[in-house]
Amino acid sequence: MANMSTAAGFVTLITDTKEHAVQIFEALNKHLNHGDYYTEFFDNALKVTHESDTSCTVECDFDGSGRWSYGTNVENLGDRCEQDPFLTELFWKLKFDFNDEDVDFLYHAVKELTHEAGQNLEKITCKDIDYTDYNRNVFSLYKIMGYDKEYLSETFQLGKTYVSEFDDAEEYEDHREECLEEAASSYIELADSSAAQEEAEKYILKNFPFFEPFSASEEK
Repeated sequence: MANMSTAAGFVTLITDTKEHAVQIFEALNKHLNHGDYYTEFFDNALKVTHESDTSCTVECDFDGSGRWSYGTNVENLGDRCEQDPFLTELFWKLKFDFNDEDVDFLYHAVKELTHEAGQNLEKITCKDIDYTDYNRNVFSLYKIMGYDKEYLSETFQLGKTYVSEFDDAEEYEDHREECLEEAASSYIELADSSAAQEEAEKYILKNFPFFEPFSASEEK
């Protein structure tokens, strides 16, 4: 099985009426919200941002799991919908704005799908609007993905309880210092561009207690 990434964001749907917008999300959830590489639209909280006699624009949050990366899910959405006759009949446009991460990456992307009325779903056009790579570390995942500190401590094996996972305390300290430096750099990039590296590291140490040093002279 391919690697699974974790994605979350919001989607904007443009179609002809609000009624059809609701039905489109229901149909998409039926086809996409299952299996390992899924997408779930939280369509119970649709927000209408524009409505006229001929057009309706709505937004909702979503999350999903990508096959290698979530961008693949978006690009192959039409293939997953099995030529659904309702989705085939209507014009609709979906813009995905999301963050996606796996052990090897963290990025933000915006992709837009356009389906013309009556068009084969496999021929939906996909347009890349925006893409930004980020260094994947404790602070960037906390800031961008919203992960809690306990999960981050476990994911990066940081904190005194994880010292035993390393050959010795000195190796753990090298790992901790590298993670601290990367987290501080992302703090400067994402939160305070005026901060010096030393200031950023002090912030990380204060707000993420599992970064506290473990003396190489201590026993595991």
